[in-house]
Amino acid sequence: MPQAATPSIEERVYAGRIATLIRQQPLAVLANLVNSGLLALLLGGVWPTAWLAAWVAGVWLVTALRGAVWLRYRRASAESARARTPGRLLTGIALASGAIWGLPAVVFFPEAPLALQGFIVFVLGGMSAGAVATLASHLPAFHCFIVPALVPLVGRLLFEGEVLYIAMGLMGGVYLAVLVATSLNLNRTLTRALMLQIEKSDLVDDLTEARAKAEAANVAKSAFLATVSHELRTPLNAVIGFAQLLEAEIHGPLGHGKYREYLGHMSGSGVHLLNLIDELLDLSRAEAGHLLIRDEVAVDLAAELTHCVALMAARAEHSGIRLETSLPENLPLLRADPQRLRQIVLNVLSNAVKFTPKDGLVELTATREPTGKLALTVRDSGIGMSEGDLAVALEFFGRADNARSRATEGTGIGLPLTALLLEMHGGELEIDSQPDGGTLVNLRFPPERVIEDAEPGPPAEAPVQEDSYGSSPAA
Repeated sequence: MPQAATPSIEERVYAGRIATLIRQQPLAVLANLVNSGLLALLLGGVWPTAWLAAWVAGVWLVTALRGAVWLRYRRASAESARARTPGRLLTGIALASGAIWGLPAVVFFPEAPLALQGFIVFVLGGMSAGAVATLASHLPAFHCFIVPALVPLVGRLLFEGEVLYIAMGLMGGVYLAVLVATSLNLNRTLTRALMLQIEKSDLVDDLTEARAKAEAANVAKSAFLATVSHELRTPLNAVIGFAQLLEAEIHGPLGHGKYREYLGHMSGSGVHLLNLIDELLDLSRAEAGHLLIRDEVAVDLAAELTHCVALMAARAEHSGIRLETSLPENLPLLRADPQRLRQIVLNVLSNAVKFTPKDGLVELTATREPTGKLALTVRDSGIGMSEGDLAVALEFFGRADNARSRATEGTGIGLPLTALLLEMHGGELEIDSQPDGGTLVNLRFPPERVIEDAEPGPPAEAPVQEDSYGSSPAA
């Protein structure tokens, strides 16, 4: 079965106006019953009972129809197709009600004393004012009531001939014009409010749908990254292993010396690619909420930092960079995931070495702050970053737009992944950098992770190879 077309904004606004009209009908029912009863009570000695009873019966019959429509459609759908029927019914009822209420000005008014005539004018004026509140949401219904209810009274007053009645008629005409103008303003205000509400609802629906699609695409992307990364690791490990075996010449010499150089490049490139795959796996786990840390271990922080510096020493020496450490003797233990801690430190050290020119300095220090936090600080004399570049570098796959960054390999995963891993430990990353003024990176761990007196836990389950986490720059 084909789906029904989505109603336009105009149709939905119409349905909203009819829904407002329906909600106002209980007030109209009450006003009709009370005012007709009071008017009948006061006119009882002026007009024959049979005629008066017929008029009251007519008012109550129309009021009963109004109440029936309200009961039938009080939970009306917002679809315009379903709003047409109650709109037409209430418009017809308003016309009949207005005609019945207009009769006292023509039939009862001449026979009534002056005080009672004033009361008739008061009642009809009040009913007309009430129609603004109950019928202005649907202008056809309002006009169908106000014209037969009030125009006969205005005309009767104008044609009475006496100055007092003419003045009252003129005032009644002005009053009628004011009511019509007020109803138009209320209707416009309601229409604008309904349009804003509908547009807001549509926007929320669109954003919800877009978010659902984005989340589905993100899940699919993460699943793809995880699957591809896993499938690539096995053959890549084999390539690296065979390259290293050939490089070691276990089964005899290779021959030409260039072969060893090529195998070194092959092995290094394989390790570099394997590290990128590991980072992509971490990224996919993080986006899926499956990246976990093993933080029940009491890590010997001094030993871990010394090990990380040793891993980076060869790269720093090859680049002509001094790599120094300043660690206090009484450095406490840290409750952390050893492998992730190593990943954090190596990522920051790798970036510092990568973006520091020859004869530069990279320094690693550890201190206890007055707040009880433990701060690991990596300071370099490298190219630095502007505030804009830093903001980009902290985003996944973001790279600073400068010559040194463009000339350096990397995917832009390392630094944001470091921030994420640090956050999972309850820590915080703080970076202070200036273009051509170096960079200072503070890795702060909360006091509750600092262990003063405890035995170091076991080493990380997976050993870390040299350059394991130094392949992706921060920018």
